[in-house]
Amino acid sequence: MKINLKSLILNPNTSKEFHLEESGNPELLEDIGGSFLQPVVVDLVVEKTGRVFAGSGTVNTVIQLICSRCLDEINFPIKTRFYVTIVEGVLQNQNHAEDDFLIMAADGDVDLSGSVEEAIFLTIPLNPLCRDDCQGICPVCGVNKNLEKCHCQKEVIDPRWEKLKNLK
Repeated sequence: MKINLKSLILNPNTSKEFHLEESGNPELLEDIGGSFLQPVVVDLVVEKTGRVFAGSGTVNTVIQLICSRCLDEINFPIKTRFYVTIVEGVLQNQNHAEDDFLIMAADGDVDLSGSVEEAIFLTIPLNPLCRDDCQGICPVCGVNKNLEKCHCQKEVIDPRWEKLKNLK
């Protein structure tokens, strides 16, 4: 996802709006078993404030994840805000880490892909659920307890404690 800020370079204290729409990078969700169901839509406003460009915007998409309890597929909408700081070339006084800002190329192009992917990834829950009251799957028979009732033995006794049951 690239934007061009050439028109803002010569006009300080101005802003420009961008609307971008691209398919998501499948490698981003590969490790968690997810996929993009809709394109990634980015709306961004960038303002030139001296030598620095400040941007704020939103990222919208829908991804498919796996419920961490019942292993069903779920559609998870992503709607999050993100912020970027863009500089022309490298700053002389680098008091910030390189990850704090994006560097504009000589032709005015800026690649937002990393910042957008970071915003998406930070929105994904650690343990996604299909619903808050998901009952999961039975550890004994493997039935999805949301869809049917499990008929397994309810009381599971740890075999290490079974000898105590015989004491009287």
